[in-house]
Amino acid sequence: MAPVVWTVLALLAAVLVMVVAGALGGDGGGPRQFLSDLRAGLRRDAEHPRPGLVETMRQESDDEAGDAGSLDDLFSLGHAEVPTQQAYLSTRDLLVPVGRASKALRESGHAARR
Repeated sequence: MAPVVWTVLALLAAVLVMVVAGALGGDGGGPRQFLSDLRAGLRRDAEHPRPGLVETMRQESDDEAGDAGSLDDLFSLGHAEVPTQQAYLSTRDLLVPVGRASKALRESGHAARR
């Protein structure tokens, strides 16, 4: 029950801060202007319907899919184009730190027993 109380208090504090900021903003308004702006923001506009959350996410996903490239491009990122050129990340670069960490873990006695 305590998290619900703190959440409600946080929301009330946020509303209070927004009302005070609106009152001190110089545009006039105050609590009445805040409530009318809030209602206007929540009201559905019949002339200009807005897409819902799911439709917006689908559209963004479709837009990004064209820029993503292929799966082969993803797996070829670390490969060197010229044989003499060093790869971005080699297997040795990964194995040495992992080996040191596992050795230190075994020596400390904190390794899980199987």
